[in-house]
Amino acid sequence: MSQSPRSTVRSSLVVALGGFLLGFDSAVVSGVMDPVQKAFTLNSDQVGFTASCLILGAMIGNALAGPLANRFGRRAILIVTALLFTVSAAWSGLATSFSTLVIARVIGGLGVGAAILIAPIYIAEIAPPASRGRLVSFNQLNIVIGISAAFFSNYFINDGFDATVAWRWMLGVEAVPAFLYFVLLFTVPCSPRWLLSTGRRGEAEQAISRLGGDATDIAGFMGGAEENHRAARGNVGELFSSRMRRILTLALALAFFQQITGINAIFYYAATIFGKAGAATESALMQGILIGLTNLVFTLVALRLIDRAGRRPLLLVGSAGMAIALLTTAFAFRSATYELTPLIIEQSRTDRQAALLTPLEGTTFETEEAFIAALDGQAAKRGVAGVELEAFYENKEAIVELAASDETDTATYTLSGDALAEMASNEGLARLEGAVGVTHTDRGSFMDAIKTAAGYAEMDDADRKKFDEGSGEVSKKALVINGPLVLIAIMLFIASFAVSLGPVMWAMLSEVFPMHLRGAGISVAGLFNSAVSFTVVQLFPRSLSDLGPDTTFMIFGLFAVGAFLFTWKMVPETKGRSLEELERELIIE
Repeated sequence: MSQSPRSTVRSSLVVALGGFLLGFDSAVVSGVMDPVQKAFTLNSDQVGFTASCLILGAMIGNALAGPLANRFGRRAILIVTALLFTVSAAWSGLATSFSTLVIARVIGGLGVGAAILIAPIYIAEIAPPASRGRLVSFNQLNIVIGISAAFFSNYFINDGFDATVAWRWMLGVEAVPAFLYFVLLFTVPCSPRWLLSTGRRGEAEQAISRLGGDATDIAGFMGGAEENHRAARGNVGELFSSRMRRILTLALALAFFQQITGINAIFYYAATIFGKAGAATESALMQGILIGLTNLVFTLVALRLIDRAGRRPLLLVGSAGMAIALLTTAFAFRSATYELTPLIIEQSRTDRQAALLTPLEGTTFETEEAFIAALDGQAAKRGVAGVELEAFYENKEAIVELAASDETDTATYTLSGDALAEMASNEGLARLEGAVGVTHTDRGSFMDAIKTAAGYAEMDDADRKKFDEGSGEVSKKALVINGPLVLIAIMLFIASFAVSLGPVMWAMLSEVFPMHLRGAGISVAGLFNSAVSFTVVQLFPRSLSDLGPDTTFMIFGLFAVGAFLFTWKMVPETKGRSLEELERELIIE
């Protein structure tokens, strides 16, 4: 098949729906971090693990998927991944504790780890050489569509549901497309190359016919009977032999650079990054949507160029753009300053109380019990938990006193604007006025200054926890940074990644390994890719805190420079060449 028959394209699109689920599952967590933390009273390490546990499951899926796909077939494993996605989504939405949420997310991770490896293998094995890159990139396109869909879904669900249940819908809605994927997979044939590798020539001919070819295409699929026999004798040990050194080095390096440059950290913590650049919560969610759309548009550009310009030029241009973008982001954060103003202190006094109490302003309650019940309802509705809830209850007596009428015989409770203002003036932030007017060039020195002004050293543990929770919002308001430059740089990074390491890495991994080692080889590379991703995602919050965003993004940028240099020196062009031709060239005899 020199061209791509319609049935081949259709089968590729169906299989690539696994990429949609993969992308959705990966990005949806960016919108649930804060509500999940409040719902289960999580510490910072548990919040980090809520994001990274998916990757932990993906690592297991990476390790198992290749060998299982070699034994049971590509389609069979993809059907299992569809079930894993369905179970994970439904269970995540119904999770009753942190541990059950983690288990559900790990199950989803198993599906991610399998789908990200096996879907490109299947597509590469059914596609003609002339359109293989474009068809394999369908998988990457669906990944970015899934990522964009997750950002949109989070935004609208957050807007339409109560805060206490919105996160459950965010996680659970994925069960619908996951079950649809399960059904559709039964409409595609098994991989003809896999069938031939197991000696099932008759079934292979039927599969080729369903894909729009005929029996004469068997030679094109396998490159001869000799390779067919070798396919049954492959083993993982051969993957690490000296003759496979060039292929393995290429695969592991591409897998390393794809994740070490920070793509998943940016997707998972987009709201946190834009928050550090001064954006409000709703604005940060909207900027996440811009990231998703940028990723989608430039993945479409990559789909058009990958079989025209080739893999190597896209990697060179993309890695250069990534380096420029990441170093620009580092510069923007390095140039930022922090200054505490009287207005920031006044806003900090009022914002937290206003969020809870303003909805009750002007409503009259006949009894104290009814008024307190309304206060409790507001706390639950806003998702208040942990230390913040303790502080709210400590202030509740004062709130009731301020709201009570003076007519004791017919006492009523009405929360007026004057009462809210009086409460705000009583907030314990007055001591921060000693830090007003001083400009700091980094967040660390700013936090030290406000701690000193507030008497942090004399506080007990409970007061320190309350101060730590409130100081983050104060530091964000005190930040003076070129926010548009950060947004533009992040979008340039996403665009550059989307036309290079995003789709090209998976396309090349599905091309460079010989047939008899393809499943095991991509499993090893995918496992390594997931391990690097897990490390980056787990350490990213700590890196932002300890090193600062400027140093963190500078490190990412230097790794992007390394990706450019490696591509320049080591990466071959695979465009328009058969899998068997690449095998003969890349293996060291």
